[in-house]
Amino acid sequence: MKNEAVLQHRRLAAWLMTPEARMRRFKQMQEQAFAMMSKEGRENFILRNHRLRSMVYENGRWRFVRDIQSS
Repeated sequence: MKNEAVLQHRRLAAWLMTPEARMRRFKQMQEQAFAMMSKEGRENFILRNHRLRSMVYENGRWRFVRDIQSS
């Protein structure tokens, strides 16, 4: 019950923030997360995200290429 109240408070606080403030907060959290990672962990994170978001243009359409499981 207490965890739900905390989550509700965080959602409300985020809702009341401007988009610019949310982006600043996101950037700060990303920097903190990267600071805790090793160099190898950071490289793996970036490579994995790039693979997840890879797209290819075929037959006049864009589609995602999701080969994260194969690597």
